[in-house]
Parts: sequence; C-alpha cells; structure tokens
Amino acid sequence: MTTTWTVTRTERHSHHSIIGASDNPDHARRQLYAVTAALIRRARADERPRYTLHIGEQLTAIIQTGDDRHGRPDHAATAELLTCMQHTGNPFGA
Repeated sequence: MTTTWTVTRTERHSHHSIIGASDNPDHARRQLYAVTAALIRRARADERPRYTLHIGEQLTAIIQTGDDRHGRPDHAATAELLTCMQHTGNPFGA
C-alpha cells in the first residue's frame, strides 16, 4: 500500500507544499523528515516559517520557527526539534 506524505511551509505572505509517496510507511516518514530538513536549511535568516507535516491524511506535526535569545529566527533550534522527532518515532502509529 502506498503511503503519501506532505510538508507545507507557510510564511507571512506565501505557502509552498511538497508531496511525496512511498510503498513503506517508515520510508515515507524518512522522506518527509529529509525534505523538511532541507526546507529548514534553505530558510532565509529573516523569515520564521511554519512547517506542517502530514503522513497520509494524518497530521504528524506543526513546527513553528521560534526566536533565538537575540530575537532572530532560530533555524538551528527548528532543525534540532525535527531531529528529535525523527528519533522518537510516531506516537500516533501511522
């Protein structure tokens, strides 16, 4: 059975979605995290995007870029959160 995944990156005036699919749910999850990590790496220093992740029709996560101690977007912390999510698995069992 094919498992689809979607990540939507939302900024103040725009949003961009990337959709993928895999024959294996675990592989779909790895693809979703890899694409999300790439989007985080490409974020401009002055933007605070929100990333909405779905596997199939199930909402997996909403990750909002926060600020560092100087009030700037903290993309490193956003990437670290995604890494932590990868190592905890899916609490919803999708």
